Amino acid sequence: MVKPFVPSAYELVVLDRERPAFPHACAVAERRPGDGVLFWTERNDRLEVALLLEPDRPLLPTLEVFHVFALAAGDALGTHTAPAFPLQIRFPHLLIFDIFELARLRCRWPEVEGSQPPPWLVLALEADVAEPEEPGVHPERITLMGAGVEVAQTAPIVESLAQYFLHWIARWEEEGFAPIRAAWNLRCENRGRTQTVRFGERVAAGRVEGLDEAGRFVVGGSAISLLDVRSWLEA
Repeated sequence: MVKPFVPSAYELVVLDRERPAFPHACAVAERRPGDGVLFWTERNDRLEVALLLEPDRPLLPTLEVFHVFALAAGDALGTHTAPAFPLQIRFPHLLIFDIFELARLRCRWPEVEGSQPPPWLVLALEADVAEPEEPGVHPERITLMGAGVEVAQTAPIVESLAQYFLHWIARWEEEGFAPIRAAWNLRCENRGRTQTVRFGERVAAGRVEGLDEAGRFVVGGSAISLLDVRSWLEA
């Protein structure tokens, strides 16, 4: 199988198909934090890639990188999917093709106090490449092939993700969160529409505004932070 070719800013770790990238990256992070370690599960039926970072900012500004990663993931998948349906972001963690869930983003970090940076943070992107053995089990979802991806390997998507993440992380570091917020809001599903959203027991209703200056998702009069939906990101 062809392995991804990624820029030298990353350390690529290739995992066999029985080792999912996200939990493996989190386990490694707890033992030995690192920065720019890219974990890729070597399989063609499913895309699983995780990125281990070593933040140097307090937790709340550090979490802005999740939105940075969402933009990079959307660009990476958008490069390979059918252009008739630009990908949208459904807060907090889904990439949407047409009306279907194409990919899931994940994130985990350890508990920290005060203004201390978390010792590590793991980001991940996951998607199914082809229909499972029992199609129709999740009618709300679409596979990469269903979205027009023609490549038979997941490595090119990983390469695109690595490149786009460097692009967006550079903008974030040089210009702050404003351009990240603007780009994210352009891709926000149902922005400007009235909607009711539910995150567990929390319900928010009203006009979907997108992200505010602090990276919170605003619906009506409610501002929902990534801390509020942490269990959704880790699941």
